[in-house]
Amino acid sequence: MNQTVKEFDRASLKSAKAALVDASQPALDTARESAAAANEFVRANPWTAVGLGIVAGALLGFAAAKR
Repeated sequence: MNQTVKEFDRASLKSAKAALVDASQPALDTARESAAAANEFVRANPWTAVGLGIVAGALLGFAAAKR
């Protein structure tokens, strides 16, 4: 009986792992595409990217300072 429960648990764990991999794949694909697009933008517009980084940092700094 105990061996059957262990086998069932292992099968359930394998099934859960497979389901997690299948469910997470679209999110990973989207993240890769977004990273590639950001990389292309930065390479095509380096100074614009630097400016955006400065503005984002300043906004975060102001927001953190007001707390």
